[in-house]
Amino acid sequence: MRPSQKVRHNVRVLGAFRRSRQHRRDFTVMAGDTSSANLGGVTVRFRPDLLSTEAKTISCILYNFKDQALSRDTARITLDLAAWVLTENRLLAPPVTVEYVDFANQRVYRANRVHAPTIARARRAAPPIVRVWQTI
Repeated sequence: MRPSQKVRHNVRVLGAFRRSRQHRRDFTVMAGDTSSANLGGVTVRFRPDLLSTEAKTISCILYNFKDQALSRDTARITLDLAAWVLTENRLLAPPVTVEYVDFANQRVYRANRVHAPTIARARRAAPPIVRVWQTI
């Protein structure tokens, strides 16, 4: 990305942040680490863009800074996998929530549990990924 493109991108993101409700949130930022878990031979990693506490709730927040809106399915699958990784590491329990903030359409997607069908599909998809990865 050229410097002028980066400046335009940053100005757009900051404007979207100001127009959203995100700038009114009263949270305390915490240090966050990368969590990982093995899913059928594939290592799935999750690191939130922001880890915070807000009204006694811990939030692992992801942000979509792109000008293209997230599809509902993409947000849900991402949140399901993130919640699964946190659960595998014994880090997801109330009052912990995972959020995906989409500035492109001003939506916030939330998850506080793992949806089994998503993880089952990911387990079925893992073996071909492992086979292909070994050839790269």
